[in-house]
Amino acid sequence: MGPSYLPLSFRFHVSMCGTLGVGGHLLQWTPDQHAEAAQWIALYKEIRHIIQFGDLYRPRSPQEQVFSAVQYVSKDRSESILLAFRTHLPEPAPVSPLYLRGLDPNAMYMVEGVTGERSGLGWMHTGLFIELQDFQSTVRRV
Repeated sequence: MGPSYLPLSFRFHVSMCGTLGVGGHLLQWTPDQHAEAAQWIALYKEIRHIIQFGDLYRPRSPQEQVFSAVQYVSKDRSESILLAFRTHLPEPAPVSPLYLRGLDPNAMYMVEGVTGERSGLGWMHTGLFIELQDFQSTVRRV
């Protein structure tokens, strides 16, 4: 399976873990793909200061599991970016919670897509569940 078979969102999320370089023949992209790419580029511009200058954590290693995650935390620990990826996971396979890292244990945080606010300590010890299908990914602001 080559990269062109992967969802564009998955490809951009993987690229966001670095300097945002996405391969592909742009002249063959549809107008919808160009519009989607523009949205991912705009998001990356909003969060790149955290990715480029923050601390990197690996809540779940891609070498150990097919459901992996990387997390970037700003130096002042006021904000974080979580990127989670699922390649192929046989059904039904239980997915354990992702335990965030590097947060200020006493500060309060909200995770995009999750209801409620918890302390950094709460997120780091209780974790959160993210449901993804094969070759899906997500980016969450903390």
